[in-house]
Amino acid sequence: MATPDIRRTQISEPGMCPIPEGWFLMGCDAGRDDEKPAHRVWVDTFQLAAFQTTNSEYARFLQDTGHPPPSFRDDPNFANPEQPVVAVSWFDAVAYC
Repeated sequence: MATPDIRRTQISEPGMCPIPEGWFLMGCDAGRDDEKPAHRVWVDTFQLAAFQTTNSEYARFLQDTGHPPPSFRDDPNFANPEQPVVAVSWFDAVAYC
């Protein structure tokens, strides 16, 4: 009987900061049309990572999942492993989470 190929991946979870529920002002009366009008929005309590995701952390995600890299992945201006990853779409961020 063949032994299954099991990949052992160490999961790295970022430090999280609690964001309390409450109202905030969203939009701008003097901004673009799609920002108007300023209005109050309620948000429930949620957790937010204390630091941005680095290129090295995101590279591990790409390697482990086969997810396509962001467009600036090979640009030397944005390639330092300790820099925050850039050009990540909303869909990329959801996949990463």
